[in-house]
Amino acid sequence: MSSDRTSSQLDASAWRHTIAEMHASGRQAVLAITGGGSGAIAELLRVPGGSRLLLEALVPYDAQALATFLGMEPEQACSADTAVAMAGAEGNFELNAFRPIIISNLLHSVRILGDMCDHFRRFLVEGAQLNQAQLERNIDRSVMMVTALSPVIGYDQASRIAHLAVDQDLTLKQAALKLGVSEELFDRVVVPENLTRPGTADLPADQQRAPT
Repeated sequence: MSSDRTSSQLDASAWRHTIAEMHASGRQAVLAITGGGSGAIAELLRVPGGSRLLLEALVPYDAQALATFLGMEPEQACSADTAVAMAGAEGNFELNAFRPIIISNLLHSVRILGDMCDHFRRFLVEGAQLNQAQLERNIDRSVMMVTALSPVIGYDQASRIAHLAVDQDLTLKQAALKLGVSEELFDRVVVPENLTRPGTADLPADQQRAPT
């Protein structure tokens, strides 16, 4: 499969996901779309009930219509990606008079990406700390931890514990104790760190088979 085809399929999948989220939100929208994006209107209306979502659609398709809509003359009437593609198609042999357009849009895109990376670092990564209490609550309520119990008490009993935890909004330990698993056995077997290593919880450490 070619990379272009793969990229196209990923874009289509992301677009379908976006449309599904818009319909699921229950909100209503007024859309102003220019260029090839006007196909989004058809995609939105293709889904039953789509007309309830879309209050109005404006399609300022050419540069003059876009300027009228914005109330000002736009610096560029198409995306950087479209501009580069159009300029690249204008080359004749080794001469391309549109090279400045390619360079300008490429540098503009790189600058936006660089700014985004800087903001991501400053406002999301730096100073971030783990919420240890929330992590422990998530682990306590994770039914995936029942995987550790399965080889000890059997799959059927482990499955009943998981279903009880979900149905009654219990922690896994509360559900296990309710169905007859001793607290000592649960604490000994259900150790989240052990699930990150090979082996099973029902065997002592010295009997675990070493990874090959």
